[in-house]
Amino acid sequence: MNHPRPIRLLDAQNQSLVLEFSDSSIRRFDVTALLGYPFFSPLRNPALFAQAQIAHRTVVWPGDIDIAPETLWLDSVECPAD
Repeated sequence: MNHPRPIRLLDAQNQSLVLEFSDSSIRRFDVTALLGYPFFSPLRNPALFAQAQIAHRTVVWPGDIDIAPETLWLDSVECPAD
């Protein structure tokens, strides 16, 4: 099954990403649960975390850190409309 993919990063701070997906939804993904894994531990650094960007159909950081787009969709929550 193909899930919507992130197309725009709206906010990246406090170990949380706010993303717009290809279905026009706005969702928040909490990265905190991943920070216990060595691969993601550099993201504890707020300066590095803030360097998040959309590339290769997902969210990436320097140092070849990324999160699978299906994880971003499945483990995120819809943000309430303003």
